[in-house]
Amino acid sequence: AAKERERDSLGNQISLAEDELVEDVDVNALAREIDRLKGFIDGAGYQRLYSYHEVLFPTQLGPINFVPRLGGGVLYYSEIENSAGSDSLDRGIFHAGFDLSTKWTKEFDDLQAPKLGLDGLRHIVQPYMNYSYVHADEIGEGRLDPRIDGGITSTKPRPIDVPLFSSIDSIEPWNIVRVGVRHTLQTRRDEKNLREKKTYSWLTFDTYLDSYIDDPEFDRDFSNVHNYISWRPVPWFKLEVDSQFPIDDNPENFSELNTDVSWTPHDRLNLSFSHALLQDHPVFVDSSRFSFSSFLRLSENWGFSTSHSFEAEEGELESQSYRVHRDLTSWMGSLGAVHINNVGAEDEIGFVLA
Repeated sequence: AAKERERDSLGNQISLAEDELVEDVDVNALAREIDRLKGFIDGAGYQRLYSYHEVLFPTQLGPINFVPRLGGGVLYYSEIENSAGSDSLDRGIFHAGFDLSTKWTKEFDDLQAPKLGLDGLRHIVQPYMNYSYVHADEIGEGRLDPRIDGGITSTKPRPIDVPLFSSIDSIEPWNIVRVGVRHTLQTRRDEKNLREKKTYSWLTFDTYLDSYIDDPEFDRDFSNVHNYISWRPVPWFKLEVDSQFPIDDNPENFSELNTDVSWTPHDRLNLSFSHALLQDHPVFVDSSRFSFSSFLRLSENWGFSTSHSFEAEEGELESQSYRVHRDLTSWMGSLGAVHINNVGAEDEIGFVLA
């Protein structure tokens, strides 16, 4: 009898607890959360109308080029499936900003270095600044999950001009100043069928960073310092270096160094080498990837190419491919094989017909 009374008492306590739990639950919030999870499982679907218009007014302020921009647009979503809310949504977008730039040049006509492809030299220095302010209405949590044109994690900086921002479902308010300086070294080159020599960009060096008044992604004050170098001293050799390094201790900062070299030692052979180094990225794992590709022209109509990619962090040859190419005058045909080493999963072997 004592055990029965104890059992009845526990049952009453459980019933009371269940009643209190039901009373405390926000049924609408629970329904929104269920719809949000369904969206992730089944995928979001909706109709979208996007219209954006912008006015620019390029003007000259002495030696300074000044281009103010003013734009506005609207995003309208209808028939939203698996939405945590109504099946329609509209967003307003307002954008204001400007570009500032100037240019200084210095010429060295007597500089001659034929082995480096130099016939005179012109140095152009272009400091610039791009300011961009965007206000966009909030979508609300779970309304468009997952977003079809959502932001994809990348090591590259986002465009801060709205017409160039393609992830339109992920437009968030931002307030950003991008400042930089571009150096260009130009020389003269002879061109076939031209009586006069043509200006040729021998070296380009661009450095810039973003200062965040309102960061749309993370809580940063400054971005990494970005550096891009392109050096093409002769037509058969090219070097490109794209790098970025942090200047503060923000945990979202990381280091990246990408190097690409293209060399044509013979008119029948082209070799390309690249190395991609990534360290301390908040999403991507550390990587040190070496890639090598080659193209050999066997005859006027036939060619053979190879491609290899090696991940040093894993010590694995990630991919390799071999292809035969045929020039069909109006078409180019390729036939080959590819092997992909999926670390932790089954390897892939495929055939390529293009």
